[in-house]
Amino acid sequence: MRPFSADASFLAGGAGAFVPELTLRVADTLARLRQARDVTVGCSAKRAVWSFGKTTLYEYLPLRKAARDAPQRSAARPLLICFALVNRPYVLDLQPDRSLVRRLLDAGLSVYLIDWGDPDDADRCLDLEDYVERHLGGCVRHILVSRGTSSLDLLGVCQGGVLSLCYTALHRREVANLVTLTTPVFSVLGRGFSWRDLILIAGGLFLVWKATKEIHHHVDPDHAPDVFDRGAATVSFGAVIGQILVLDMVFSVDSIITAVGMTPHVPVMVVAVVVAVGVMLFAATPLANFINANPTVVMLALGFLIMIGMTLIAEGCGAHVSKGYVYAAMTFAAAIEGLNMMSRRAQRRRAGR
Repeated sequence: MRPFSADASFLAGGAGAFVPELTLRVADTLARLRQARDVTVGCSAKRAVWSFGKTTLYEYLPLRKAARDAPQRSAARPLLICFALVNRPYVLDLQPDRSLVRRLLDAGLSVYLIDWGDPDDADRCLDLEDYVERHLGGCVRHILVSRGTSSLDLLGVCQGGVLSLCYTALHRREVANLVTLTTPVFSVLGRGFSWRDLILIAGGLFLVWKATKEIHHHVDPDHAPDVFDRGAATVSFGAVIGQILVLDMVFSVDSIITAVGMTPHVPVMVVAVVVAVGVMLFAATPLANFINANPTVVMLALGFLIMIGMTLIAEGCGAHVSKGYVYAAMTFAAAIEGLNMMSRRAQRRRAGR
């Protein structure tokens, strides 16, 4: 006996008299799930070249347009992708326009991928040494022997990054270049932090500190020197340039992450970032004049910095914050400030009459 009936006609019938909206949503979800079964993933052609137990090593076939570069491809160092044990490796090769593997093949690389197979009860007999030395090591040794080379490039993704780090530490000469994606550097209370998380947290803390310091200076112009100002009567030119570079780097990282989340097309990302930098360069003087004429905008901008900094900290700690909410709040606050500016301008006109 099934605990839940997936019959859409039943859901639209008697049960719909009690919860019609929920019934329609469940029926629509079930219909979408049935359609999702026909989705094809793993678009790039590959062939199995080695296996050990459930572990299978696949070699991706070169693309047709890269066939003319076969000599360069054969001379290039092979790339082995080591994915997590329980996740499906086809997430790196979903569709032709959403495929990391296809981009690597377009670049003329020889790409190999490890498929660990479906986990079952037999896996409880395996330990870390088995995965690192026998399974991953067997794949590496097969590639080196078949390609006649002494080293390869290793790309570890998620848990596969940990296995790749372990193997590289034990066999440094066999790995020429090691790249890890979403691999935790350390863990705190069960939460892993990768280099991306640390960069986001560091950038967010810098923005919060800088904005808070500037707000303090504006609110209390006759304040005593704080812990960051002691021992320095004036700010050096190098310090100013350094702060500008850090601010540009932080905002560039945030913009790139936003672009990656909005579009899978790299040319669109590049054009968007270049256009944004060009607009900032050409609008620097008019923007400075506008701020001088409306000093309250400075406080609003500093508030934006604090909000963006907290957003980066939250992202680094694993709490995703939708960019739409952030930009909507900024737009609403800017609209309110615009109304205040119009009100002050109208008051000055009445006072001048």
